[in-house]
Amino acid sequence: MEVKKGYKKTEIGVIPADWELEDLDRCVAADSPICYGILMPGNDVLGGVPVIKVKNFVGGTIKEDELLHTSKEIDTEYQRSRLLPGDILLSIRGSVGEVCIVPNSLAGANITQDTASPEISHGV
Repeated sequence: MEVKKGYKKTEIGVIPADWELEDLDRCVAADSPICYGILMPGNDVLGGVPVIKVKNFVGGTIKEDELLHTSKEIDTEYQRSRLLPGDILLSIRGSVGEVCIVPNSLAGANITQDTASPEISHGV
């Protein structure tokens, strides 16, 4: 298989030449395992906490104008899955394998059970 200029062949396929492969466990903080989020976020709550679902992942970004907002009470039960800017989100149900990064505007948002979030180890 011929590889186009600017790309390289790896064990997972062809990727841009300036990308590096890293095992996911090297990208996760040792004291914070990968977790999934809210099981039942309920109805949309005006002024509530934004909740990201897999259907909100569009082309590697989050479609913010379509987010559900859950109650602060439900969010409090899922503090471990609250998001920080730069967190990586992985879809684990439905469209499995979709990835996006949390923008600054969604600091404090949460995720549903169809999304997993490893806390980024910034030393990588």
